[in-house]
Amino acid sequence: NRNFVLDNSAPAILITGPAANTSAQSGLTVVGTCTAGLPVEISGAGVSAPSTTACAGGNFSAPVTFSNGDGVKNIVASQTDAAGNTGSDN
Repeated sequence: NRNFVLDNSAPAILITGPAANTSAQSGLTVVGTCTAGLPVEISGAGVSAPSTTACAGGNFSAPVTFSNGDGVKNIVASQTDAAGNTGSDN
């Protein structure tokens, strides 16, 4: 007899700062809330290189260096659980 777990719920992740449309010269630090125990992936068209940071105590903080060129930079924070469900915010 074996038990299995059905998991269709994505991890909860939310970027809480800085505010959208914040101006910066070369980058900034993105902070937010996340599902503890899962790594946080930072990516998006506005990132010079994707990175991964820990979710400690339900929170994350990650320095981001912008990709080249002026203009709007889209940053995505995401987490994927063991069942393959992905949650993200940008």
